Amino acid sequence: MTNRENMIKCIDFTCKDVGDGIKYEYGELYMERVKTMIAEIFAMSPSNTHLVTDAIEAAVSMQHPCSVYRPTGSKIRHFLRFCSEYLPSHFVDVGLKIIQILFRVPTPKAARKS
Repeated sequence: MTNRENMIKCIDFTCKDVGDGIKYEYGELYMERVKTMIAEIFAMSPSNTHLVTDAIEAAVSMQHPCSVYRPTGSKIRHFLRFCSEYLPSHFVDVGLKIIQILFRVPTPKAARKS
């Protein structure tokens, strides 16, 4: 998951099985932007996976494990997770709309204005 080329191959493999109706409704531009966006998000992932393996090891080996494990490496991810869990939903919606505008998140063809 930390290798961009392998991630793109995996995304392409998954997207080739998407039905024609879905491809038509969302449009080819949407599919290409989503592929690029997913590949870029996973490219930001650290190649060191010790946080995840440590969390799995703790969950398996502890006598009283935590009910939820959230292994995140960066402060930005901690902040985003905190916001999504504790802020009211309308604040999260506004934040997601800002991210959608800033990062040009694709819009399905059916939702675009003609």
